[in-house]
Amino acid sequence: METTTEDVVVQTINYPLDTTPSIVGERAVQLWVPEDAPPTAGPLVRWKVRAVIDRKLGGDVTAEARVVVASTRESGAARAAAAPDVDEQLDITLSDRHVRPGDTVSGVLVVKPGKTVKFTDVRVEIQSHRRDQDGLHDDETIAGLAVSGKTEVEGGSRQEFPFELQVPLDAMPSFTASRNEVHYDFVASGARRLRTDYNATAPLHVYGGDA
Repeated sequence: METTTEDVVVQTINYPLDTTPSIVGERAVQLWVPEDAPPTAGPLVRWKVRAVIDRKLGGDVTAEARVVVASTRESGAARAAAAPDVDEQLDITLSDRHVRPGDTVSGVLVVKPGKTVKFTDVRVEIQSHRRDQDGLHDDETIAGLAVSGKTEVEGGSRQEFPFELQVPLDAMPSFTASRNEVHYDFVASGARRLRTDYNATAPLHVYGGDA
């Protein structure tokens, strides 16, 4: 698959040299990270600090150091606060929709059908969605659990299915950049034979640094 790499400079600090020929020594540097900057995310987003000595009569001297930009719980507040998209036959309650790699998402899936329904299975999943430029996308289930096999729930009744699901340790943080993005959803489904499944979806925000 063809890939492209783009360097984006978010801040430049110039240190004009005086007439002293020697520049040996240390200089303190303070750099800021934009509030809307995407976090470090595996091979998709990387951050580095580059120092350049510009020489008129010779090649420039450069040095680079990798840094990790971590996302925060607050950076995904808007998406994680969005109302779940639920079938009227289902309801989901989650312990938290702001999670870090390795965290456990716990909660309860509630089935409350208007009439008796038979499921072939009832599942909960964490799905990742990657979107790149030119319409490229990749959707993947990164964690899943069958909370029930064949199940019949009587109409007008209410049945609860508790669950615990771990976010994989290698999950990249949620982010949106100019050319790509990664986001996550918690999905619950009740599969029915030869009938439309019942589904419920709630957005998740995965935060933290990824080296």
